Amino acid sequence: MAPIPRKESTLVERVQALTLHSKGAKTPEIENITGIRKEAFKALLRRAKDRGYCVGGPIKEEHVVNGPRTGRPTKGATESVTESVGEDPEEVILEALMETPTSSDAIKST
Repeated sequence: MAPIPRKESTLVERVQALTLHSKGAKTPEIENITGIRKEAFKALLRRAKDRGYCVGGPIKEEHVVNGPRTGRPTKGATESVTESVGEDPEEVILEALMETPTSSDAIKST
């Protein structure tokens, strides 16, 4: 059986979920409004509290941002970096090295 694809919630949805919770909304209502499942909301609330959030208090960005990811990046992630540069990274490095004067070039010019 294929795994069910996970939808990552946005920062806005997370802030909205915490706001609804602080106003007294129940978990099913939060799930209906934001689309964040019950288990995911409980994990969000736990992480937010670990990061300094207290229910009813202000919601700061550090309470809802994604934590650092561990492990090796997926193959697609490394390919997107190359695509965003638009050039072959080896060529960019070689061009930079060719344009940068070396210490022997500086000695020859004097």
